[in-house]
Amino acid sequence: MPVLRTSAAAPKTLSPDDKCFSCFNAESTYDWGTSQWTIPINVFASQVLPIAGHPTSVTLGARYYAEGPDGTPEWGLRFVVTLLFPK
Repeated sequence: MPVLRTSAAAPKTLSPDDKCFSCFNAESTYDWGTSQWTIPINVFASQVLPIAGHPTSVTLGARYYAEGPDGTPEWGLRFVVTLLFPK
């Protein structure tokens, strides 16, 4: 079944050294087969930290489902750790 996906984001820097930022992100998916939208709205903050001497991005966020098929949760949490390899 064909699926349409869209995304929009508005990042905001929280610190002058650009190592911490927050973001509002809205994604949408439309399933043409079931005529159903899934629209999560995400709010998260991310910071670059040295972990064991290695730069690492740590992100924590919340997700609210504004629309979704039966069985879609109302909210969720997201935790992401990304290892960075600068040149």
